[in-house]
Amino acid sequence: MDFKNIQRIHLFRILILILLPFLIGAVLLPHTAELKGSTLTRPSEIQTGYLQSQQYVFTHVYTADQSTPQVGSVFPLANYIHFYPAVSYGNMQLCFQDEGSYLTYSNGTTKTPAFQWSVEINNASRVVVFPNSIACTKAEASSSYSLSWKANIPYSALAQEDLSNTSFTPEVVVYPTVTMDYGVLQGLVFIPAFYLFIFYPAAGIIKKIQKGLLEQ
Repeated sequence: MDFKNIQRIHLFRILILILLPFLIGAVLLPHTAELKGSTLTRPSEIQTGYLQSQQYVFTHVYTADQSTPQVGSVFPLANYIHFYPAVSYGNMQLCFQDEGSYLTYSNGTTKTPAFQWSVEINNASRVVVFPNSIACTKAEASSSYSLSWKANIPYSALAQEDLSNTSFTPEVVVYPTVTMDYGVLQGLVFIPAFYLFIFYPAAGIIKKIQKGLLEQ
């Protein structure tokens, strides 16, 4: 067997045993996931607030880099190889969710009025959040965010009620989301997996068939 043929055989083996499974894992199979970070609820000292006007406001601070999502539950080995280029993160967002804020009237009944939250971020941009809904905006992992929540509650929701005995309970949370791309990690894991579970058993079957044919 000449040198060129040996080179071709080695090249073929590299393509079959390394490049092919890597491309299957890194490109062809799904390799992204949306991850949710830890949740920040409303400040604990705020349970209810008496409505002295149409607006209800509170402020808290969110530090996005305090809650880096982990990927171990998404793909094996990710807790050990969760760095670039094996795993990359992008498209970080802060999501604001209303989980059912409600009014409590003087007679004890509760109601979710037709209102909306206006969340001011760092005294600059605003995000509108409707009852029982989620709204997200782009964020940076290394930044901190001062969030001012303002509930614009229509007077119609308070008609014929004693404001001093009417309270509003905010049920809101904030959390970050990021898009994780683990294609390179999945491709690397597929190389030994392809050899152990596909190529090696297939090669063994082929050898047995060839041996049986030769014996005949």
